[in-house]
Amino acid sequence: MKLLTKTTLYYFTLSGIVFIVGGIITFFLVRVAIDQDINEFFNRAEERLMKRIEKGEFDLQNPPKYSRFVIKSLAQKPDNQALMPVFKDTIMRFDNWEMNFRQKTFVREIKGKYYQIKFVKSLEDAESEIEAVLYTILGLFVALMSVLIGFNYFLAKRIWHPFNQTLAQIKNFNLRDKKKLELPHTNIVEFDELNRLVGEMTEKIRQDYNSLKEFTENASHELQTPLAIIQSKLEILIENPNTTEEQSKLIESAYEATSKLSRLGRALALLTRIENQEFSDFQTLNFQQVLAKNLEHFKELLELRQIKLTTHTAAEVVLQIDPSLADMLLSNLLKNAIRHNIPQGKIEIDLCNQKFLIRNTGKPLQVPPHTLFERFQKDNPASGSLGLGLAIVKKICEVNQFLIHYTCEAGWHQVEVVFHKVNTGPKNKNLVSL
Repeated sequence: MKLLTKTTLYYFTLSGIVFIVGGIITFFLVRVAIDQDINEFFNRAEERLMKRIEKGEFDLQNPPKYSRFVIKSLAQKPDNQALMPVFKDTIMRFDNWEMNFRQKTFVREIKGKYYQIKFVKSLEDAESEIEAVLYTILGLFVALMSVLIGFNYFLAKRIWHPFNQTLAQIKNFNLRDKKKLELPHTNIVEFDELNRLVGEMTEKIRQDYNSLKEFTENASHELQTPLAIIQSKLEILIENPNTTEEQSKLIESAYEATSKLSRLGRALALLTRIENQEFSDFQTLNFQQVLAKNLEHFKELLELRQIKLTTHTAAEVVLQIDPSLADMLLSNLLKNAIRHNIPQGKIEIDLCNQKFLIRNTGKPLQVPPHTLFERFQKDNPASGSLGLGLAIVKKICEVNQFLIHYTCEAGWHQVEVVFHKVNTGPKNKNLVSL
């Protein structure tokens, strides 16, 4: 949920609570005021009636018809409780319609006799007033909420505009871009402070990234030179006829270790470059042609290992991908399928517009398949593999928004790469791993 929507929702909720509570209080205050007005009417009517009785304007036994009061003579004096006035709401029916009335009943002593007097007052006007008040409150609530929401929306949108500009700049931030962030200046202290801190932070991150990138490149490059010298010297020692068998074994062991270290340095440097998305030359490629080229490279190795290859490929599978990444993806998967196959094994390849599938025979796994995508994870720790091949494949898939799955069932190892429906390049162009 967006911040603007959330704040508007809070305003709406708070205003609604205030209006509901205020409406209830107003309703009861109006009811109290109406009740007081009706009681005053009864008091005035009682006062006028008693004056008319004292003046003898009408006979108590025969009061005027159609009046708002009824007089009834009592045979004896009522008890004290009956002398208290009683109020009651009632309904009076007149032919086919009815009206709500309030009735006041009380007892008065007139000329030595007790009389029960009933006054009635129509509640239609009171109910109309209450209804008018309720509709007025509801109308005010709707009108005020509409104005409040609209005003808050446009005001908040205007106030938060600098923040949205800063957010857009951060989204487009690229560590490899030497251009500084152009953050807007505002008259809001908090936003200016935010922009200042973001600017300082991004510059510090860029400096740290460049320093670490330079160190990684230099270290990788400088390590390869002494390793190459060591390997060449070890090769000379291996070919030396005066070297004993025991010395040859030690030299070969050292040579294998330096070779592994050299390959490890190149593989880690490659992973770092992929993570930093330095392979950004995205082109429209026919993936089938890339696959055919890689299969041609491994043709002799397949024949040497006596591995049967079966392919089912579409004539044209178009992807947006860096050519180097496409080669690395297929090369690592093919190399993995050959290296971990069995003698006279099989490899099956399926390629269509939706996915690339490679299956090979092999020994059962000793570890969960998904762990092999992690760095330095191997099924057989004693093997000479670096354990980085599938990690490189996984990283290439992440950069290109591909999905990858590894399963192993009934002696068959299967790696499935599912292509994105509309692949337009890396998912996060500005993400750089340090």
